[in-house]
Amino acid sequence: MNDKQTYIKYFANNKKAQEFLLKENNNDTFNSFFNFYQNSFVGKIGFNNLTFNELTIKLITQTLINKIKNNNQKINFLLAHDGSDKQLYQFVLDQAYVLSANNINVIIFDKNQPVHESFLKYSLIKTQNITICSYLSRFTYDGQYKLSFYTGSGQPVNTKILSTISQEISVLDPFSIKTFQNDLKKINYEILVSEYTNFLTQNNLTQSINKLLNIGIIRDETSINFVRKIMGKNDFGYTLIKKNNLPDQPNEIKLPNILIKKHKQINYLVKFSYDKKKLYVYAKKESKNLFTSTFQLININDLILNYFVFANTVLITNKKYQPLKEIKYSIANDEVGFKNIAKKYELKINEVWNNKFFVSQQDNYLYLNENNEIYYSWLNYQSLDPYLTLTILSDMFNYYQTQELSFFEYAKKNLSYVLHNNISTFSYKCSFKNIESFETKIFNQKQLAGIDILQIEDLRDHVLEKEKYIAKFWLNENEWILIKYNFEYKNLDFIVSETIKTNLNVATKLKKFFKKFLSKYSNPLLNL
Repeated sequence: MNDKQTYIKYFANNKKAQEFLLKENNNDTFNSFFNFYQNSFVGKIGFNNLTFNELTIKLITQTLINKIKNNNQKINFLLAHDGSDKQLYQFVLDQAYVLSANNINVIIFDKNQPVHESFLKYSLIKTQNITICSYLSRFTYDGQYKLSFYTGSGQPVNTKILSTISQEISVLDPFSIKTFQNDLKKINYEILVSEYTNFLTQNNLTQSINKLLNIGIIRDETSINFVRKIMGKNDFGYTLIKKNNLPDQPNEIKLPNILIKKHKQINYLVKFSYDKKKLYVYAKKESKNLFTSTFQLININDLILNYFVFANTVLITNKKYQPLKEIKYSIANDEVGFKNIAKKYELKINEVWNNKFFVSQQDNYLYLNENNEIYYSWLNYQSLDPYLTLTILSDMFNYYQTQELSFFEYAKKNLSYVLHNNISTFSYKCSFKNIESFETKIFNQKQLAGIDILQIEDLRDHVLEKEKYIAKFWLNENEWILIKYNFEYKNLDFIVSETIKTNLNVATKLKKFFKKFLSKYSNPLLNL
């Protein structure tokens, strides 16, 4: 394993690295190597064995090639990144130069352009000649990144390969790694983006002549090219908005009208999640405030319920559209609403876990979960694609504009005919070290906020990439609260489902109850 002195020597001409290493006193960061999860190495950017840097990138690349290279096999290796940090551009080139020195055919996107994961997987299917692909992208909101590996068909590589790399990397001399800088083969980015845009927009329901929508889009460097292509293809009005320092999923976003008059014309606002796997959608609230426009986050359940009403009532003018026949939803979605919408429009329904929705079947389906993740079986690649969500919802919102009704007005009208529940959420900080104590205490409760517990579903066996489910407490036949732990934000997340007639009183009571219940849980405690 490379020790601190190896790093000091390797980065002798790097002032930033030397400053970092001078302050680094934790030997554990040099005595072990990256964590890996499924097909990805995960870590921050820095200068030790647990972080991404020129040295660790080259070590991983060389060790991987030593493992998979076969003298008789031609390997086409695609390298890509999401542009979430400027250093990722250089890391791709660091990989490329090591691969070139090993006589591997290296392929990158034109100008080393950043791409999102769903477009990457679309590209793999379209090019069809890639042996293996690596993808550098942001993994968590607080600045962890991942280096993921996929087969040429877009499937995750075998976890055993990454495990082997972790074991064998310690014996590799970093100063023995050869590099060679040559002209790299490039994928025609613009042509693929155009084909991708055409593929997405064929899933719109309408081809309306009246284009009245003006949608605001919180801009980021990865999304901007795709947004321009998609909105241009749809011929919808849009405004790119620079809004720094926003949380990943704010409940509302305010835009000033005085300094920027075009903000007044915006009907809806969208924001991509930091990992480009989700789309947060906001509708303008009615207000007498002339100086500011306020946009309210639309609940994912209400959004999709309204989409299914739209899809089953509007005159479909796009001949390429393939109707959705099934709704798949998670254990924390509005089961009441989706059962009733399915009954109304003769759709199939299926409750599935958040990591079990990629399935092959004949019927077209839409999957959603409580985390704002949406998957469509129209896609011929297994990836959450928020850009498809952008185009089909823009189609719906433009129709609303032609009817001179806001989303909230349409939702009130649509859902008055569909029995559904109110779904609300809240979160509280909780140290993971206190979770076992919390679980013991919460499973012994007979009531929550004075409300009798009818039944408890123990969900602790369900641990996913970034969250651990704990329990679902049934308060009556159609009302419940689900509790899970979010590893990324170190929160306990609560999702409450209650009938419309309670007017969110159940959620209000439970929120107050758990605020007091968790008052000592945010930091590790010896005794509770």
